[in-house]
Amino acid sequence: FTAMEPPPTDIAAVDPALVLLRDPGHPVADAIRGIRTRLAESWTGAPADAQVVALLGADEFCETGPIAANLAAALALGGQSTLLVDAKIDAPSLHLLFGVPLAPRLTRRF
Repeated sequence: FTAMEPPPTDIAAVDPALVLLRDPGHPVADAIRGIRTRLAESWTGAPADAQVVALLGADEFCETGPIAANLAAALALGGQSTLLVDAKIDAPSLHLLFGVPLAPRLTRRF
């Protein structure tokens, strides 16, 4: 979604961890927007294929999903073309945060 389009789901179905959509005035939402701004500034003049963010957890218990989802929402709402991929092959969870059904898995795409 972009600033011109509404989020793809009913906001009530979105997990509370997706603070940027559930409570845009929350201090955490402000912090995520600050990260988005710093990323956008660092990408000034960079080709589109160089504007990539990868979030990796240190182990299987590290929850990067809410951070990735909030950052992707901030980038999209800020006008950046955004693709969010849940590459947790054995336990995808981003669909739960957005309140949407699980789509075909990444491994089936290859």
